[in-house]
Amino acid sequence: MTEHTRPKPRKTLDELRRAQVVSLLSSVSGIGYAYLLPPTHVFHFIVHRTSKANALYDAGCRSLQELREPVFFEMLSRPQQINVQYMIGLDRRMTHEQASTVRVRIP
Repeated sequence: MTEHTRPKPRKTLDELRRAQVVSLLSSVSGIGYAYLLPPTHVFHFIVHRTSKANALYDAGCRSLQELREPVFFEMLSRPQQINVQYMIGLDRRMTHEQASTVRVRIP
């Protein structure tokens, strides 16, 4: 190690838990999202916005199941609430037969 480089500070267990839960909560569409900064920006990469996930964590939400509890569910906007209600069904893959059934029922 040279005198100009410093070791990165180690994260505490609480910081690691928070990062894990915030990442999990951000996986719900609308609660966490990413966007690309313009090429002129110094840091040209994807930035993850997790302010709602952080607010939920601060309020005590620690899992996707807890998002359905009224105290946390009411913190969400209407589109976020819909995503939480249907996230289990939307995350599952469907078979070709299931897709054909849906296609037949919807003209």
